[in-house]
Amino acid sequence: MKRAALLLLTLSLLTPAAKAGNCTFTVPNPPTHDFGTYLPLSGGAVQQLTTFNVDCVPPETVTVQFSAGGSGNLAARQMSFGVNTLSYNIYRDAGRSEVWGNGTSGTFTLSKTMTTGDRTLVVNVYGQIPAGLNAVPSSPSLYTDQITVTIIWSGGSKSDTRTFQVQAKVDPECSVTTAPLAFGNYDPVSANAVTALNGVGTVNVYCTTGTFATVMLDPGSHAAGTTRRMLGPSANLLTYEIYLDSTRATPWRTASPNVLTGTSSSKNIAINNGFTAYGQIPAGQDVVFGSYTDTVLVTVNY
Repeated sequence: MKRAALLLLTLSLLTPAAKAGNCTFTVPNPPTHDFGTYLPLSGGAVQQLTTFNVDCVPPETVTVQFSAGGSGNLAARQMSFGVNTLSYNIYRDAGRSEVWGNGTSGTFTLSKTMTTGDRTLVVNVYGQIPAGLNAVPSSPSLYTDQITVTIIWSGGSKSDTRTFQVQAKVDPECSVTTAPLAFGNYDPVSANAVTALNGVGTVNVYCTTGTFATVMLDPGSHAAGTTRRMLGPSANLLTYEIYLDSTRATPWRTASPNVLTGTSSSKNIAINNGFTAYGQIPAGQDVVFGSYTDTVLVTVNY
């Protein structure tokens, strides 16, 4: 006698739960944020953009944060060159209003939930150095700072960090302004028949902080050799001189020792609080009545 039985087989097919994926930087380190050359006197604000990407396996949500750097202050980041500092900041937006940070103190982060069709987060870093900073020149060296980027995913349970350098070079530079050397009225017949006429002018030299400058004056537009002369009516010429000192003993020329020097304490303060040009017109010159002028070129070496 044979017996038969049916064996019931059951199988449950379960759909696996969605599992958060890994997140990675697409490059070993974000690129160096290089501002290039910063000019405290003649240049404006300097801006720079660098970009890097973060990839995640969907449906992961990733958040990007930035450290404060060496200053320890998200709102006031600084690069350093020795003991000297150069202010800058990095921003999330092209308008430079949203400071990159960790979400505290009014700073911003960036988050994105990845999808199958879009698994990349593009991170733009908009940097800016403000115009007109009173910075010490570093050239050919650099001001630098180190910023750490952190990506966080899996609800905050996983993270990874990378570091990139922020850098800029500050070149020395100087600018010059002058106040005219005005002698007033010269009277070769009586008042200045035997007495020279003196006058003073000012040469203001502004340089980047710590810059050593040498200030020189050329002979002027109407000189005969080293003899300075002003031009007047009917091609008449009036001899004069410009001196380094109030005793009017040493003419101000284009080569040492007939030059003036100084070191800038601030780009906002003229070196030596301005250099005085001590002018003198020798007495008793036989010239016609009228106005006499000359133009002297100021050269600053630094």
